[in-house]
Amino acid sequence: MAEPELQRRTRRMGLVLLLVLLLLAGRMWQLQIVHGEHYAALADGNRMRRLSIPAPRGVIRDREGRVLADNRLAFTVSIVPGGLVDNREAVVERLSRILGRSPAEIEAALQADQRAYPYEPLRVARDVPPEVAVAVEEQRMDLPGVMVEQEPIRRYPAGSTASHVLGYLQLASPEDLAAYQGYRPSDLVGRIGIERAYEEHLRGERGFQQVEVNALSRPIRVLGSVPPVPGNDLVLTVDAELQRAATEAVAEQLERLKREPGRLGPPGGGAVVVLDVKTGAVLALVSYPEYDPNMFLTGDRGAYFAQLERDPLSPLFNRAIQGVYAPGSSFKPVTLLAALERRVTTPDEVYVATGVVDVGGRLFRDWTVTRGLPPAGPVDAVTAMERSVNDYFYVMGSRAGIQAIAATARALGLGRSTGLDIRPQDAAGLVPDPAWKRAAHGELWYPGDTANVSIGQGFLQVTPLQLAVMYAGLANRGAVYEPYLVQAIISPSGEEIYRREPRLLSYLEASPASWNTVHRSLLAVTSGERGTARSAFERFPIPVAGKTGSAQVAPRRDTHAWFAAYAPADNPEVAVAVLLEYGGGGGAAAAPVACRVLAAYFHLEGDVCP
Repeated sequence: MAEPELQRRTRRMGLVLLLVLLLLAGRMWQLQIVHGEHYAALADGNRMRRLSIPAPRGVIRDREGRVLADNRLAFTVSIVPGGLVDNREAVVERLSRILGRSPAEIEAALQADQRAYPYEPLRVARDVPPEVAVAVEEQRMDLPGVMVEQEPIRRYPAGSTASHVLGYLQLASPEDLAAYQGYRPSDLVGRIGIERAYEEHLRGERGFQQVEVNALSRPIRVLGSVPPVPGNDLVLTVDAELQRAATEAVAEQLERLKREPGRLGPPGGGAVVVLDVKTGAVLALVSYPEYDPNMFLTGDRGAYFAQLERDPLSPLFNRAIQGVYAPGSSFKPVTLLAALERRVTTPDEVYVATGVVDVGGRLFRDWTVTRGLPPAGPVDAVTAMERSVNDYFYVMGSRAGIQAIAATARALGLGRSTGLDIRPQDAAGLVPDPAWKRAAHGELWYPGDTANVSIGQGFLQVTPLQLAVMYAGLANRGAVYEPYLVQAIISPSGEEIYRREPRLLSYLEASPASWNTVHRSLLAVTSGERGTARSAFERFPIPVAGKTGSAQVAPRRDTHAWFAAYAPADNPEVAVAVLLEYGGGGGAAAAPVACRVLAAYFHLEGDVCP
């Protein structure tokens, strides 16, 4: 071969090699410099995982240290989305058979929690039985990307006790994700109750582990970790034993009422609120029927929620703080105070009750007349309260006027939220007046409206919590304290970082003579010869001051039964309000429940209640 031809071929080969080298160098530059961080992250993602470690929620205890909510370790099945690249459908199908769920449910869990980093495990099944966890581990070779973890799961040792106080947990909603930083769709969040109101205190801070994994995305070595910080503990004002006693008293009374002959229908639910009159601390808050918050943490939570929704008694509804009802005659102390302070009557004025009163051209009849009984006849302030004489309060309320009655009611805590530290917020109820009626109904206020409010009927609405607050205010001679449920917050290190002090909600100014009259009249209800609650407290060794109420609701239905009181009458410690929906007479139905609650509070034994 000629020398020039060889040289040309050599040069061409050299140019080709140079071009190849330049192309390789360019590609290396692109991979290492331009996209270096991207591919480094992918490489790390294929062999390293950053596993989130959930923080245990803070423990909730009652005032005596009894645990109402804590945590236990449970198995959780998670999936690393990046491990499902090639065989996603097969893995999801196999896992669905082990978990007893449909593939669609598992896919929904994966889709709901999509994040930028594909190698972080997503929880698809919490609190699985040990046999399910074992089954997943046994089939690990056929389940790449699937792993079993242990995490703290909320537990409510007392079951349904205080469920409406504590609330329950659910998966974070879109609103939760917007409201709280660092939350994920697979996180559990307090939905209602104390769990919701103190979510940011209870939650804690998650930790993490950096681990090396094998080809099946399973950890083989821990490279580093940051431990989680548990949430703060809460100490409630509630006494779990008193709460349980109040719940049992309501449940047993409602069962008894179901068997009572001559009723117009079955009773509904019930509520009990017990307050420390000197501080506003809530010692018991019962709404019946209750629910089991543990069930919201199981795989059957959907079916359980549907069951509660179908229940005609609406167990999820918190009657103690959300239910608004006419208070009936339990409101009469407000009318008496307003009349005495307006000086439109005196404690000793004798009023002759005939059973019928003409107010603004409309006849109002006393309950005795509607039952075919003789009217009360001559009564004064104390005996009118003792015997719950509607005539007397129609007249005295009309004399005092709606503005005085409304102002007195509001000063005793009615007509607005009490500020209780719970979610949802307690209902405001309603203290009506002419301005409200004009705005709400476009109508004038009539004398008959005042007469109805005077005996706790008409447009007037209160919650059981508000009535307990009102009676605590009566016990304190006008000092009304804001009710509260959390008395202390304790950090994970054991330091008390918050202590609740009593807060005055309002104060009702009244003369000593007026207070003395109201107190004597309420004591007469339970101890007077013809007191409407005498039969419930005739064997009770501690003096109780209270008032019955039978609030009319609907035609051909029994009245709502009320009883509210404070005790001891001469040195008050505690106030209680009891409501039994469609329970009938307050003296016969609600007062015996209050007796049992007070017996539990004072640790009385023996046959002291009916």
